[in-house]
Amino acid sequence: MLRLLCRNDVEWRAARVHLTTASPLLQHNLLKLLACPNDALLNYPMKLADPLVDYLLSEQPTMQALDFLLSKFIAAPVPVLASRSVSTNWADLILPEPLHNTLQRLSQQVQQTRDLNLIEPGNRDRPGTLVLMAGAAGTGKTIAAEAIAHALDVPLWEVDLSRIDPADYWTLLQEAKAKTPAVLLIRSAQLWLGRSTALTQAEIHRFLDQRQRLPAITLLTAAFKQSVQLSWQRRMDQVLEFPLPSRGDRLKLWQQAFSDEIPLDRQIDWEQVAQMQLTGGELGDRPQRNAELYCLR
Repeated sequence: MLRLLCRNDVEWRAARVHLTTASPLLQHNLLKLLACPNDALLNYPMKLADPLVDYLLSEQPTMQALDFLLSKFIAAPVPVLASRSVSTNWADLILPEPLHNTLQRLSQQVQQTRDLNLIEPGNRDRPGTLVLMAGAAGTGKTIAAEAIAHALDVPLWEVDLSRIDPADYWTLLQEAKAKTPAVLLIRSAQLWLGRSTALTQAEIHRFLDQRQRLPAITLLTAAFKQSVQLSWQRRMDQVLEFPLPSRGDRLKLWQQAFSDEIPLDRQIDWEQVAQMQLTGGELGDRPQRNAELYCLR
């Protein structure tokens, strides 16, 4: 894309910043980088948001229509910090077995720490757990957080930093400190733990230190592990990488993606369907959003 749109090195250097994880294009999901194993970031395929594609394919694309479309992405109201009950269990989590087992052990360790803290408050100086979960969108990071919250029988508190005005970061920190959620999911954590952030390292350090002093778990996600500074990676209790689903995992994801209300032909060749290179998030979304299209009769 850079070779196509840029005429010289100056334009190339100026355009590269629009493809970083901190750019508005990626923060507001107007553009997605599709991770490819063993490939460099600048070689990742790119995908425009479907509404943008529809706009580009329209008969008469106007600037007014584009402005309206962008306003829907950027100006959508988003709560600073929200909680929700979850019902996801470990059976819903389709991941490589080693990663699946690691997450379950992690949940058990957190539960043991919480139980011990009820019996002997203050027994440990740092009972909290920090986990960095790295992987492309749709590889199971949110589902993993839901499964952990469900196993601990607590609500999941979550926030997406890419949809929060940096001017509100300090308010977000104070709200998280006041509510002390047992399971906190922070999406797009590279906006705090990357090379450039609106917060100082001291502010982030104090926040993580406060979370570690609670019998709680803090899950921070990023699309790419490399977008988080090594110093912050070393601060984590666990750094977990979520790969793209294998063909076998895609087969399981396809088979559980359809609700009972969607009629399916018994002769569907699921092995052939599983060849499509999609993430778990895409598999889970598309059948429900386009039921009439995916009624494979």
